Amino acid sequence: MLLLNEGASPNTCPKGGTALTCAVDIAHSEIVFALLKAGADAKRSFGKDVGSMELIHEENSSGSYYIDVSFENGGLGFSGQDFGSSVGDSWGSDEYEYWYRFDRSQADALWSLLGCAGASQAEKLAVLKARVHDLHSFIELRELCDKNGINYGFFSYCH
Repeated sequence: MLLLNEGASPNTCPKGGTALTCAVDIAHSEIVFALLKAGADAKRSFGKDVGSMELIHEENSSGSYYIDVSFENGGLGFSGQDFGSSVGDSWGSDEYEYWYRFDRSQADALWSLLGCAGASQAEKLAVLKARVHDLHSFIELRELCDKNGINYGFFSYCH
């Protein structure tokens, strides 16, 4: 789902986007804007309850990419931010932010799949850091979840 930043038009579709990537749920966008305005910025509050770390910080000639991982209420979350020409080419904007959320049961399924069920949070973070070291490996992790029926919530928006 694409969420528009304040001041953006719901008729604006990211450059080169498909019907799926251009689908805009206005009611959901309004809720997210209200939360952002109320100071509940998901990027900043992300992962404050237990542990978090930077998973990916990648820079190349086409842009900069950051993905953080955190534990949230027994679940797991990833937040990412992409900047640069590759973002502009794909989305018609210079910044793209996105969030993945796994509830407790789905996070447990992921930990089992990765062979670290029952491990400490620090050990789980170490397993993720070893497995996910660049954007390509992050996409592989997401595809592994999809292939194994591990569900997650996702939302994103462009600046």
